[in-house]
Formats: sequence, structure tokens, C-alpha cells
Amino acid sequence: MALSDQPEISKKIAYRERGCAVGVFARTLPDRDLATLRSWLADPEATHAAIAAQINTDPDYDVTIKAFVVGRHRRGDCSCGAL
Repeated sequence: MALSDQPEISKKIAYRERGCAVGVFARTLPDRDLATLRSWLADPEATHAAIAAQINTDPDYDVTIKAFVVGRHRRGDCSCGAL
């Protein structure tokens, strides 16, 4: 396949298009849990590590999110934008 066969390309690589782990996880949540996650992310006294630990230990969700990813998401340094 020549490059000229596909002149249009995605402007971002695939993992950047889907968002960070927080955003990907958030899109799977029911409304009630999403509201809870949003309140945690907005709480300036909640640490990134505390939020990650709460998510990671929830028996309803099989997910692992690192504290630095929570921090990056909270600062808006990821491709998700606001939840």
C-alpha cells in the first residue's frame, strides 16, 4: 500500500483519540457513578492517589488507574477535556 493510496490520515494516534484512562473509564460509568467521579475530581482536597485508590478498589469495576493519570486529567493535560 502506497502512502498516496490513503491521503487522509488521523491527526492523532489512536490512543490519543480515545482519551486518557480516566476518560475511557468515565465513559463506561452509569450516570450516578459518573456524578460521583466528577465530584471527586472537582474536590481540591481529594488527592490524585486517593481518587485512584477508590477507583481501583471498587469491586464493581475491574480497572487500574494510576494516580499520575488522575492528576494529568485533573490538570487538563490529557486529550479528554472535562468530564
